[in-house]
Amino acid sequence: MFRKLVAKVRRLWEGRRTKNHVCVRGTESGIALFVNNQTIWRIAWTDIKEIFGYKDDVVTYDIICIGFRISDEGLWCRMDEQMSGYHEVVSELERRFTLKEGWWQHVAYPAFERNFTHLWGEPFDWDKLEHGRG
Repeated sequence: MFRKLVAKVRRLWEGRRTKNHVCVRGTESGIALFVNNQTIWRIAWTDIKEIFGYKDDVVTYDIICIGFRISDEGLWCRMDEQMSGYHEVVSELERRFTLKEGWWQHVAYPAFERNFTHLWGEPFDWDKLEHGRG
């Protein structure tokens, strides 16, 4: 039993050392998300139909997320504040779009609540989807 525990701890430790590098970048044409320098998704600025903010509760703290709806069927991508480049992309969003005034406070408070907040664009009826907004 002790050997199994040691093996499990070793696997977890190895996983920490090989943590993926997640980066989001804003460009002239849009936003891109990369994991270990491989493109995961790209969104053209003109393809964004809605921007919304919300929080993920990860037990002891919250992670502020921004979602980008890119289809009339509710397809969306997200970025969060733990990603490299997040603050630069937020600055670019604020420059390109008229985001809801005081949006950060609406998303951040109160703590440990989802606080889904429409920031820009045409609001989508998320309730019509089977799983809502995630």
